Parts: sequence; structure tokens; C-alpha cells
Amino acid sequence: MQSIVGECEMKFMCPAFLSLSFVFISINLGAVTPENSHDSIAALVEYHDSGQYLYELTMVVEKAEKNLREQIEQKYSISKKLAVVFDVDETMVSNYDNIYQYLSDFSLNMGLLHDGKTITMSYNNKIAPRVIPPILRLYNSVKNHGITIFIITGDQDTYRKFATEKLMRLGYSGWKTLYMKPSDYDKPSVIPYKSKIRQQIFDKGYRILFSIGDQYSDLLGGYADKIYKLPNPYYFIP
Repeated sequence: MQSIVGECEMKFMCPAFLSLSFVFISINLGAVTPENSHDSIAALVEYHDSGQYLYELTMVVEKAEKNLREQIEQKYSISKKLAVVFDVDETMVSNYDNIYQYLSDFSLNMGLLHDGKTITMSYNNKIAPRVIPPILRLYNSVKNHGITIFIITGDQDTYRKFATEKLMRLGYSGWKTLYMKPSDYDKPSVIPYKSKIRQQIFDKGYRILFSIGDQYSDLLGGYADKIYKLPNPYYFIP
């Protein structure tokens, strides 16, 4: 049975999450007034710069690390082919500097706010992504215990060279396969694509201890013992 951990309950109380929600004020025919975009952007920046984002992310990573230690202590690795699945953007790497620039240009880009990949690919050539230290620590712990690492990203396969160089420059190495979305993929959600890849990994005889990502679409669809949802109030990928 797949379990969901690390849903960051505090996120649902923080200004950053609320900033992406509508402030419901009843007027006459049930119309609503959305929150002022300036206030929303300020809340997102404060959520990151105050340290709350990193705190919540670290709490999730520590749960994954605890699970990893428990699995190793039970010595499942002796009789099982173990694996862990990582997402890339806002999981292995942070595009916050890009996102901050994007939010600063909000008036020019508000129609693309939902599309995290547009943000990432639009600014990556200008501002280099950064590593997320707790995730790199988790990644290296998985690797050092001989557990196979698979990476599944929603970036298209045409960006493979860019994605590989980005990960290696930030200190990641030793993964078995980097799966990238086919350029002709046309479904509205990445869930079918990512869950199908996990099924393929499972069918090869691997037991996926956990899958970790910043979007629920990174995680839903089965084939992992546990899933760890990292905080990301900046964009949504269905």
C-alpha cells in the first residue's frame, strides 16, 4: 500500500499557500475578489526568504532519510533490488532565482504563471539554478548505500544535454537512468507518463522505496512504497 508522507501540513497555513488561493468575499451575485497580485508575490518571496520554505522542505527530507535508515536496518537490500525515484526541478535543483525574476516580470508573464517548465526554460539561460542541499544529502545517502537511483523529469527529451550538465554541475552523479518526457507527449497531465516509467522500473524487478517530488503529479499513480511531497507554492503542473 502506497503511503503519502511529507505533505507539509504547515504549508496550508502559510501566507505563501494562501497567496495562491482566492480570498472569498461574497458580493451580490456570488462574485469573488481575488487577492491583490502585489500581496501574493510579496507573500511568496517572504515564504522563501524567511526560511520557512527550506524548513518545511528539510522536514520532508528528514522523513525520507528516516525511512531509508529503517529499510537499510531491515537489510532488504540483501534480497531485493531497491530503487529511489527523484524529480528534478524544485526537487533536486532550485529555480528560485529564476522564479523570483519571473515574479518581478509578473505583468509581462501572468498568463504563464501555472507553467513551471515555461518559467524554468525561459530563465535558465540567464540565471543558473542552484542545488537544494538537503536533497543532495539525501541523494548521496541513497547512492552510498548502493540503492539504484532513477530520475524522472517532465522536461522534454530535447533538453537532455542541458539537464544532464545541470545536474552534474550541481554535484549529482551516479544515477542509473534519467527519464525525460517525449517531445510528442500530448496528455494534459504528466501523471500517466511518470507512473508508466515507475511501472517499467517495477517490472524490471526493482522495489521503489520512495519517490520524491514537488508536484503531486510527480508522485501519483502507484509503484512506490512511499511518496514524499516537497513544498512548492510557486507553480503547479497537472
